[in-house]
Amino acid sequence: MVSIIIEFEVSSFVEWKKIFNANEIERSTFQITTENIYVSVENTDHMVCILQAPSIELFKNYFNSITDLHKGLLKDIVLSQTKVSYFQKINAL
Repeated sequence: MVSIIIEFEVSSFVEWKKIFNANEIERSTFQITTENIYVSVENTDHMVCILQAPSIELFKNYFNSITDLHKGLLKDIVLSQTKVSYFQKINAL
């Protein structure tokens, strides 16, 4: 499993969350789960999402499959460039 940390700023958390929730079926199709969603204490429109996926490739396939409708809606809500980082859990040293 790979953890994906996505950081960005939105114009409205409530509107973003509606679109995010509408994509639940697509995420589950790609075996992507939501671990946590955080908003900044100082700026509630600054967000961090932590997702889990079986692989980076599967996450990228999901991301590329997002419909044009959802991309258009997100374009109007996401204000900053999205920063995506990939991490793998280390179980033992």
